[in-house]
Amino acid sequence: MPLFGSGSHIAGKRLALALALLLSVVVVSRGQTVPSPYCIALRSNLVYDAALVPNIGVELPVYKGLSFSGDWNFAWWKIPARNVFYQTYGGYAGLRYHFGSLAQEHPLLGHFVGVSGIGLSYDFEFGGRGFQCDGWNFGVQAEYGYTLPLKGGKWAFAFSAGIGYLRLKYNEYLPEDTHFVWQDGAARNWFGPTRLEVSIFRVIEFNGRDGGRPDSRGGRR
Repeated sequence: MPLFGSGSHIAGKRLALALALLLSVVVVSRGQTVPSPYCIALRSNLVYDAALVPNIGVELPVYKGLSFSGDWNFAWWKIPARNVFYQTYGGYAGLRYHFGSLAQEHPLLGHFVGVSGIGLSYDFEFGGRGFQCDGWNFGVQAEYGYTLPLKGGKWAFAFSAGIGYLRLKYNEYLPEDTHFVWQDGAARNWFGPTRLEVSIFRVIEFNGRDGGRPDSRGGRR
Protein backbone atom coordinates (compact mmCIF):
# COMPACT_ATOMS: atom_id res chain seq x y z
CA MET A 1 0.00 0.00 0.00
CA PRO A 2 1.39 3.49 -0.75
CA LEU A 3 3.24 4.73 2.30
CA PHE A 4 2.87 8.46 1.82
CA GLY A 5 -0.24 9.77 3.57
CA SER A 6 -1.82 13.20 3.21
CA GLY A 7 -0.06 14.56 6.29
CA SER A 8 3.37 13.09 5.59
CA HIS A 9 4.48 15.92 3.28
CA ILE A 10 3.95 18.62 5.91
CA ALA A 11 5.41 16.46 8.69
CA GLY A 12 8.41 15.66 6.50
CA LYS A 13 9.05 19.38 5.98
CA ARG A 14 8.90 19.95 9.73
CA LEU A 15 11.39 17.13 10.36
CA ALA A 16 13.74 18.46 7.66
CA LEU A 17 13.56 21.95 9.19
CA ALA A 18 14.30 20.61 12.67
CA LEU A 19 17.31 18.64 11.42
CA ALA A 20 18.55 21.67 9.46
CA LEU A 21 18.39 23.83 12.60
CA LEU A 22 20.28 21.20 14.61
CA LEU A 23 22.91 20.94 11.89
CA SER A 24 23.31 24.74 11.81
CA VAL A 25 24.06 24.65 15.55
CA VAL A 26 26.72 22.03 14.85
CA VAL A 27 28.29 24.13 12.07
CA VAL A 28 28.40 27.22 14.28
CA SER A 29 29.91 25.16 17.10
CA ARG A 30 32.77 24.12 14.84
CA GLY A 31 33.91 27.73 14.92
CA GLN A 32 34.72 27.22 18.60
CA THR A 33 37.50 25.07 20.09
CA VAL A 34 37.32 21.75 18.23
CA PRO A 35 39.24 18.67 19.37
CA SER A 36 42.22 17.70 17.25
CA PRO A 37 42.34 15.91 14.87
CA TYR A 38 39.68 17.42 12.62
CA CYS A 39 37.70 14.35 11.63
CA ILE A 40 34.40 12.81 10.64
CA ALA A 41 33.16 9.23 10.95
CA LEU A 42 30.85 7.27 8.67
CA ARG A 43 29.11 4.12 9.85
CA SER A 44 26.53 1.48 9.02
CA ASN A 45 24.46 -0.29 11.68
CA LEU A 46 24.82 -4.04 11.09
CA VAL A 47 21.60 -4.72 13.03
CA TYR A 48 19.63 -2.76 10.41
CA ASP A 49 21.63 -4.39 7.60
CA ALA A 50 20.64 -7.82 8.92
CA ALA A 51 17.00 -6.69 8.83
CA LEU A 52 17.41 -5.63 5.16
CA VAL A 53 17.19 -1.94 6.02
CA PRO A 54 20.05 -0.03 4.31
CA ASN A 55 21.37 2.78 6.47
CA ILE A 56 24.16 5.29 6.89
CA GLY A 57 25.31 7.27 9.90
CA VAL A 58 27.66 10.17 10.52
CA GLU A 59 29.40 11.53 13.60
CA LEU A 60 31.71 14.51 14.04
CA PRO A 61 33.20 16.30 17.05
CA VAL A 62 31.77 19.75 17.79
CA TYR A 63 33.26 20.74 21.14
CA LYS A 64 35.26 19.25 24.00
CA GLY A 65 33.86 15.75 24.50
CA LEU A 66 30.73 16.50 22.45
CA SER A 67 29.88 15.15 19.01
CA PHE A 68 26.95 15.41 16.63
CA SER A 69 25.56 12.01 15.62
CA GLY A 70 22.87 11.13 13.10
CA ASP A 71 21.56 8.13 11.18
CA TRP A 72 19.24 7.67 8.21
CA ASN A 73 17.65 4.40 7.03
CA PHE A 74 15.48 3.55 4.05
CA ALA A 75 13.94 0.23 2.97
CA TRP A 76 11.41 -0.08 0.16
CA TRP A 77 10.76 -3.76 -0.44
CA LYS A 78 7.45 -4.92 -1.90
CA ILE A 79 5.80 -7.80 -3.75
CA PRO A 80 2.38 -6.35 -4.74
CA ALA A 81 1.11 -9.61 -6.25
CA ARG A 82 1.40 -11.24 -2.82
CA ASN A 83 0.43 -8.15 -0.80
CA VAL A 84 3.85 -7.96 0.81
CA PHE A 85 5.10 -4.50 1.80
CA TYR A 86 8.23 -3.96 3.91
CA GLN A 87 8.75 -0.23 3.78
CA THR A 88 10.29 2.09 6.34
CA TYR A 89 12.38 5.22 6.44
CA GLY A 90 13.55 7.63 9.11
CA GLY A 91 16.41 8.25 11.45
CA TYR A 92 17.66 10.15 14.43
CA ALA A 93 19.87 13.13 15.22
CA GLY A 94 21.38 14.25 18.49
CA LEU A 95 24.46 14.83 20.63
CA ARG A 96 26.87 12.42 22.31
CA TYR A 97 29.31 13.04 25.14
CA HIS A 98 32.48 10.93 25.06
CA PHE A 99 34.50 10.15 28.17
CA GLY A 100 37.19 7.81 29.46
CA SER A 101 40.82 7.16 28.54
CA LEU A 102 40.16 6.43 24.85
CA ALA A 103 38.15 9.63 24.49
CA GLN A 104 41.23 11.52 25.71
CA GLU A 105 43.19 10.05 22.80
CA HIS A 106 40.53 10.58 20.11
CA PRO A 107 37.28 12.60 20.25
CA LEU A 108 35.08 9.84 18.76
CA LEU A 109 36.31 6.79 20.69
CA GLY A 110 35.57 5.21 24.06
CA HIS A 111 32.50 5.45 26.27
CA PHE A 112 29.67 7.81 25.40
CA VAL A 113 26.19 8.85 26.50
CA GLY A 114 23.76 10.69 24.28
CA VAL A 115 20.32 12.16 23.70
CA SER A 116 18.55 12.38 20.34
CA GLY A 117 15.28 12.89 18.54
CA ILE A 118 13.68 10.15 16.43
CA GLY A 119 11.50 10.34 13.32
CA LEU A 120 10.18 7.38 11.34
CA SER A 121 7.50 6.23 8.93
CA TYR A 122 6.53 2.70 7.88
CA ASP A 123 4.15 0.35 6.10
CA PHE A 124 4.28 -3.35 7.00
CA GLU A 125 2.09 -6.05 5.46
CA PHE A 126 2.88 -9.72 4.88
CA GLY A 127 -0.14 -11.04 3.00
CA GLY A 128 -2.76 -10.19 5.62
CA ARG A 129 -3.48 -7.30 7.95
CA GLY A 130 -1.24 -4.30 7.28
CA PHE A 131 0.00 -1.50 9.52
CA GLN A 132 0.74 1.90 8.00
CA CYS A 133 2.18 4.86 9.84
CA ASP A 134 -0.08 7.91 9.90
CA GLY A 135 2.36 10.48 8.49
CA TRP A 136 5.41 10.52 10.77
CA ASN A 137 5.97 9.14 14.25
CA PHE A 138 8.33 11.02 16.57
CA GLY A 139 10.14 10.33 19.80
CA VAL A 140 13.17 10.98 22.00
CA GLN A 141 15.77 8.65 23.46
CA ALA A 142 18.81 8.41 25.72
CA GLU A 143 21.65 6.04 24.89
CA TYR A 144 24.88 4.60 26.23
CA GLY A 145 27.60 3.05 24.11
CA TYR A 146 31.24 2.33 23.48
CA THR A 147 33.36 2.76 20.35
CA LEU A 148 36.21 0.25 20.13
CA PRO A 149 39.05 1.00 17.71
CA LEU A 150 40.45 -1.73 15.50
CA LYS A 151 44.10 -2.18 14.61
CA GLY A 152 45.34 0.72 12.50
CA GLY A 153 43.02 3.27 14.12
CA LYS A 154 40.89 4.13 11.07
CA TRP A 155 38.22 1.49 11.63
CA ALA A 156 36.19 0.81 14.75
CA PHE A 157 33.11 -0.96 16.06
CA ALA A 158 30.44 1.11 17.82
CA PHE A 159 28.06 -0.59 20.26
CA SER A 160 25.10 1.23 21.80
CA ALA A 161 21.61 0.75 23.19
CA GLY A 162 18.91 3.34 23.76
CA ILE A 163 15.69 3.66 25.70
CA GLY A 164 13.09 6.34 25.23
CA TYR A 165 9.61 7.37 24.18
CA LEU A 166 7.79 7.05 20.85
CA ARG A 167 4.36 8.37 19.94
CA LEU A 168 3.01 5.76 17.51
CA LYS A 169 0.07 6.60 15.24
CA TYR A 170 -0.90 4.07 12.60
CA ASN A 171 -3.78 2.69 10.56
CA GLU A 172 -4.69 -0.95 10.06
CA TYR A 173 -5.94 -2.26 6.71
CA LEU A 174 -6.80 -5.46 4.85
CA PRO A 175 -6.19 -6.26 1.17
CA GLU A 176 -9.30 -7.02 -0.86
CA ASP A 177 -8.90 -7.86 -4.54
CA THR A 178 -6.90 -4.98 -6.03
CA HIS A 179 -7.48 -2.43 -3.27
CA PHE A 180 -7.12 -1.96 0.47
CA VAL A 181 -9.81 -1.43 3.09
CA TRP A 182 -9.15 0.59 6.22
CA GLN A 183 -10.02 -1.29 9.42
CA ASP A 184 -9.01 0.86 12.33
CA GLY A 185 -6.68 3.61 13.49
CA ALA A 186 -4.68 3.64 16.71
CA ALA A 187 -2.34 5.83 18.71
CA ARG A 188 -0.02 4.38 21.33
CA ASN A 189 2.68 5.64 23.65
CA TRP A 190 5.77 3.44 23.72
CA PHE A 191 8.27 3.58 26.58
CA GLY A 192 11.17 1.15 26.30
CA PRO A 193 14.03 0.10 24.01
CA THR A 194 14.34 2.37 20.97
CA ARG A 195 17.82 1.61 19.61
CA LEU A 196 20.28 -1.26 19.23
CA GLU A 197 23.53 -0.54 17.42
CA VAL A 198 26.43 -2.70 16.30
CA SER A 199 28.08 -0.49 13.70
CA ILE A 200 31.17 -0.71 11.56
CA PHE A 201 32.80 2.69 11.90
CA ARG A 202 35.25 4.43 9.52
CA VAL A 203 37.14 7.48 10.78
CA ILE A 204 38.28 10.02 8.20
CA GLU A 205 40.86 12.48 9.51
CA PHE A 206 42.14 15.75 8.02
CA ASN A 207 45.65 16.41 9.25
CA GLY A 208 46.40 19.85 10.52
CA ARG A 209 47.27 21.62 13.73
CA ASP A 210 44.21 22.66 15.77
CA GLY A 211 41.96 21.04 13.18
CA GLY A 212 43.38 23.07 10.26
CA ARG A 213 43.33 21.44 6.84
CA PRO A 214 46.45 21.26 4.66
CA ASP A 215 46.44 23.76 1.83
CA SER A 216 47.20 22.97 -1.84
CA ARG A 217 50.94 23.51 -1.29
CA GLY A 218 51.11 21.05 1.58
CA GLY A 219 51.35 23.75 4.25
CA ARG A 220 48.91 24.75 6.95
CA ARG A 221 46.08 27.23 6.76
